[in-house]
Amino acid sequence: RDALPIGTEKVDLEVTLPGEGNDRVFKVSIRFVGQVSLFALEEALEGRAHQIPMDAIQALDVVLRHLP
Repeated sequence: RDALPIGTEKVDLEVTLPGEGNDRVFKVSIRFVGQVSLFALEEALEGRAHQIPMDAIQALDVVLRHLP
């Protein structure tokens, strides 16, 4: 699969979440730091590799924690 077309430059955003009474405003910065291969994780889960790729585990943890 191809990487998302977000580029390599830092992007600053302002996100407003509606609240009870006052809205909450957050400043968010996003930047590309690297790619994570899930192939190594698949190899470990299927028993073909003995080392668990912690970068893949951490990336999945971040994504799953931020799902609605």
